[in-house]
Amino acid sequence: MPAPDPISRFRTLVGSGEGAIGGWLMLGSPFAAEVTASQQFDYVVVDCQHGLNGQDRLIDIIGRWPEPGPLPLVRVPSVEAGWVGRALDAGAAGVIVPMVNSRPEAEAAAAASRFAPQGVRSYGPIRPYRHLGVKPSTVNDNVLCFVMIETLAGLECVDDICATPGIDGVYVGPADLALSLNLHPSKDTTHPVLVGAIREIRDSCRRNNVVPAIHAMTGAMARTFLADGFRMVTAVSDLTALRTGLARELSAARAGHNATTTSFADEQQCTGPGPHMRRLEDGTP
Repeated sequence: MPAPDPISRFRTLVGSGEGAIGGWLMLGSPFAAEVTASQQFDYVVVDCQHGLNGQDRLIDIIGRWPEPGPLPLVRVPSVEAGWVGRALDAGAAGVIVPMVNSRPEAEAAAAASRFAPQGVRSYGPIRPYRHLGVKPSTVNDNVLCFVMIETLAGLECVDDICATPGIDGVYVGPADLALSLNLHPSKDTTHPVLVGAIREIRDSCRRNNVVPAIHAMTGAMARTFLADGFRMVTAVSDLTALRTGLARELSAARAGHNATTTSFADEQQCTGPGPHMRRLEDGTP
């Protein structure tokens, strides 16, 4: 039996107790996209709001996806219909629209993601995501549209937003939501006020049968959100992985460095070439 297409698999995951785990692209690098998409993520988001990914790079970045690979999503900078359409034209299976504060804004996001008569998306796919289908009506049925609630204004309209037709889920932005609640975006992640707001959004998603989704800062935090009932959780970005990986290995290299006076040359004279001199399997020295 052939493997299910990525959209069907994603919908099954978010509709079950398992949930979908995703990656996030900020660096604007097609190669970083290729490496990230080759991991076992269920979806990967190209961030065009805060990341270094412009419209001109989307074709190259999404073009590095393996087949079938993780579901390609794009966070667009705003609800502006032109941006949403270009992201989908470039091969995204869906979009994440930030800073949605009302039902009319959620309706605009849903409409921008779909062709007439259900929406206002202009027809002109350059390299559409093949698993969405070919017929406009089929694309309208399959495309994914998530809106972000990340402000106090959005929180106050949470039920109206979650009940908007054409919205597949609500993606919580904890950092901006914390700022809106007069909290620190990274130091107050467990503050009761923020936790309560996040759960309020989750509960509204459940009542309205849309996917509760959220951005996590670490894999451990992602696991906590999944256990708390979120069905779509981003665990790591390419930028975070690069920063933390570099810092970790640099720290390991420096640990105890001053505790020995044996030089590299002395070690070679005494022991000969060691394992650290051999070429690694991945080709790095």
